[in-house]
Amino acid sequence: MQRLLKNTSLGSSPGAEIITISETEDMAPTEKDIAAIKSLPTTEVQKLVQPLKMNLAMQKQNELFRIHFRLPASENLNYEVPATYLPEKKEKEEKPAANGTEPAATDFTGRLSLSEAYLTFQCLEKQKTLEFVLPLYTVRRVERLNGKSQIYSLKMVTWHQSVHVFNLSG
Repeated sequence: MQRLLKNTSLGSSPGAEIITISETEDMAPTEKDIAAIKSLPTTEVQKLVQPLKMNLAMQKQNELFRIHFRLPASENLNYEVPATYLPEKKEKEEKPAANGTEPAATDFTGRLSLSEAYLTFQCLEKQKTLEFVLPLYTVRRVERLNGKSQIYSLKMVTWHQSVHVFNLSG
């Protein structure tokens, strides 16, 4: 224990460095630097500021996405598309729809989001509530369904043998 205390006391502690006044004067912008910045046209300044705004907007969107679905801090939103979720139907409950283009009463219209390790869905209809998070490591098979309509449909089967069908709109 004494050796540990002795070794830690020999080095300087972080942040204990003393800064002299002459060093801080070198760090401050000079009148020449300020004049050069002010002389830039507003379009140049906007070009510099715009990526910062976009970056901050993306950070905010990622943070809201993580908070809403309770995802780890390492997750970032990669893609987001409007979709219709068709829950798995049992053999007895299957009834043909009157019109093939209209969604059935059990369909959920919402937003399908993809991050690095998760697939999320959120229903946007006021009368219906459905949200789920599907870890990508549980997805065993993804198939494109061929239908008569122009809708792009995906069928996902997980390790737990649950089937998820999405009609992608965008």
